[in-house]
Amino acid sequence: MKISSLFPTKYLREVDVPVGKPVLLTINRVEAECFDSTDDGKPVLYFEEIEKGLILGKTNSLQLAESYGDETDAWNGKPVILFRPSVGRGPRDDFGRYLPRIWVNVPNGRDETPEPTRADGPVDLDKAFADFIHALGRSFHVFGRKP
Repeated sequence: MKISSLFPTKYLREVDVPVGKPVLLTINRVEAECFDSTDDGKPVLYFEEIEKGLILGKTNSLQLAESYGDETDAWNGKPVILFRPSVGRGPRDDFGRYLPRIWVNVPNGRDETPEPTRADGPVDLDKAFADFIHALGRSFHVFGRKP
């Protein structure tokens, strides 16, 4: 028995997203919900695949707005990845431990980002590396030598 299952909530918690295993979901809607009398409301992201919503903080909200635009109605039907990094990241508690958080990401970046294209034929890595080092050498000395 999981202790977290004894205290159900209508919002996603950190224990609902496995560490190091991203979850791909589709945005259904975004609603502003108040959590106390002093709160003006926070955005809550709801998904087509699950009933629980994700309360969005500033960082996750800005991440989605950068990719899908400032108008949350335009986010409906868009894919989103929820994940918890296996390495500590973000704010810490009073004892220096990282606080568990659910992070959001967008597959393939922005909507208007074109798909990456490959050059015709195999890539010559030795030539590409030499070109890269030559380009670096123009702006500063590489390994103590002049280009």
